[in-house]
Amino acid sequence: EAQFYWWLGHVTMLTCGTLYYAKRPFGWEAANWFYPKALLGALISYAIVVYKTYGPPQANLAFAHRLIVDENVEYLVLAAYWYMNRPILVTLVPFVVFSLFHVITYIRSVLIPT
Repeated sequence: EAQFYWWLGHVTMLTCGTLYYAKRPFGWEAANWFYPKALLGALISYAIVVYKTYGPPQANLAFAHRLIVDENVEYLVLAAYWYMNRPILVTLVPFVVFSLFHVITYIRSVLIPT
C-alpha cells in the first residue's frame, strides 16, 4: 500500500537525519553517509503524496499551476535539490521535523489504533 511506503520514507528520513546530526560532531565522513539516504526517504514520501494527489503528469497549464502552488511539490523539489548538492548542516531540519510528526501520527492512527 502506498501509505505504508510513504511512512517508510518518513521513517528513513527521521532515522538517517537523526543519525546524520548525531554523527556530525565526530566527523564529516561518518555523518555524510546518512545525508543522501535521509533525503531519499523524503523524496519517496513526497513523491507518493504528489502522485496520489495529482496522478500521472499532464501536459497542460492548469496541471502545472496546481503543481506550482502545492507545498508538497515544493518540498519534493527542495529535497531533490539538496540531494544533488553537497551536505549543508541545516537543510535536513525541516524534513526531520515533518517526518517526526508524520511517523508519530501514523503509529498512533494505523499501527496502534484506538
